[in-house]
Amino acid sequence: MTYLCECGREFTTPQGLGYHKRFCGKYKIFIDNDYEAKIGPDGKMVYIHREVMEQKLGRKLLPEEVVHHKDKNKRNNDPDNLELTNNYSHGKLHYDTSSEEQKQELISHLTHKFKKGNSGYPRYGEDCHASKLTTPEVLNIRDRLKNGEKGVDIAKLYNVDPSLISQIKNNVLWKHI
Repeated sequence: MTYLCECGREFTTPQGLGYHKRFCGKYKIFIDNDYEAKIGPDGKMVYIHREVMEQKLGRKLLPEEVVHHKDKNKRNNDPDNLELTNNYSHGKLHYDTSSEEQKQELISHLTHKFKKGNSGYPRYGEDCHASKLTTPEVLNIRDRLKNGEKGVDIAKLYNVDPSLISQIKNNVLWKHI
């Protein structure tokens, strides 16, 4: 026997259905970063404003598409209050409608953030927060490549993706040494 939720999801036990109903989007809307959201039938979070725009357009939104709230109220999901845009245009919309004080604050923040050494994380080399290699290891990898060793074999040796070895070989990454 199966138990069916109103959202369409099936369960083999009544307990599973009961647990699901506590979080199902048909029953519970919650707030995430000031936006209304719910849990969809697939168990993933769905933002209400994106769902409303998809219904308005009659298609799924692309990942690069952004839904803008015209009145800046993130909880006003009326279709007439929503417009489709992209990241650049969305940022520009908010910047253009900001006060001079807010604009200066944003410019100051971005200027400070992107000064050399102030970006929060170093952008290259072993000082980068995501770096899997050290400078001596990269020098050793370059020597191995010059000696004709295959990038795939080197990648296995250092437990990294072969594309990283390729990027080192082509001076895309670690070009500063």
